[in-house]
Amino acid sequence: MSRKIQQVGQAAYMRRFFTRHMKKFWPGAKKITFFYGKYMKFLSEESYTMKYDVDVLMGNGQVQRKSIRGNRVPKPTYELMKWYYPYFQKKGLKVVARPLFYIDDLGFIIYEEYAGWVLREFDHQIDTIRQAVPRIAARLADLHNHPAHVGLLRTWDDEAAYFDSAEKKVARYMPLARQRFTGLKNAYLARLKKIYDPGRAFSIHGDFQASNIILDLRTKDIGIIDFSSTAQFSPANDVATFMTHARAMECFIYTEKKVESLEKLFLTAYLKHANSHVADTVKKQLPAFMARISLDIITTTAVFTEYNKSPHFRKIIDTMFRRASSNLKK
Repeated sequence: MSRKIQQVGQAAYMRRFFTRHMKKFWPGAKKITFFYGKYMKFLSEESYTMKYDVDVLMGNGQVQRKSIRGNRVPKPTYELMKWYYPYFQKKGLKVVARPLFYIDDLGFIIYEEYAGWVLREFDHQIDTIRQAVPRIAARLADLHNHPAHVGLLRTWDDEAAYFDSAEKKVARYMPLARQRFTGLKNAYLARLKKIYDPGRAFSIHGDFQASNIILDLRTKDIGIIDFSSTAQFSPANDVATFMTHARAMECFIYTEKKVESLEKLFLTAYLKHANSHVADTVKKQLPAFMARISLDIITTTAVFTEYNKSPHFRKIIDTMFRRASSNLKK
């Protein structure tokens, strides 16, 4: 970890930073009366995530507590958030955290923290999830409906390279499954070449699953966080990510019937809110991307050794292999 990035963890440095920019961040601000910064060590070291609490004295004499986050992300992530924040704000929706600043030489974003809880916290509360799913789908459709073209364009060659790397991981950690994985990988890439046109790509989230969705039980707002995987690609990738990760939960918590119900509820709501171009693209490409995410989950499961020790390990692998195979036959 470079010493330079550690500046954002130094209280004196960051207090000066917020003091210098407070009028831009919060019009009417007069003075910062309290500052606290904490390095979120339990999160990814690579992203160097920070949490800041800032008390700001406003012109009316009130002191407001501002909860701020910061972490390393590529510049396109910041640009995308700048596109999306006012877009959703005009709709009266709190979906994307308000981006405040991007420190170019550190590759570090500063943004207001989103209120609520990560959807993953509600895994065992099926009724809460069922009520939230239509709103989650609608917000994803809103995101895909936006005309922004931000993020790196993902091509067929990028996908081929990605899954060549995935195949090597499977061969290393799960050698008996390599042949099966390779066959499905090749089938997916062949299908992708037929159905995907990079010239008609959309800006997507890139990792749209429960860990990156925020649910505010009080306001019912749905927030979307962590745009670090943003790309120009098929919107079917985001839809498939949510649905396939929900299917993986069948191996831990839900029955197959409940998962199928959630998938149907999500897809119906998404297609209802998506514009015709987005909806048509998803309908045509979804089976291939359901297979893609299944293969991705197989790779992730194989690599993380803690999964190898879990009694659910084999069930996850078998479920994802079946899902990949059945979707590539559609």
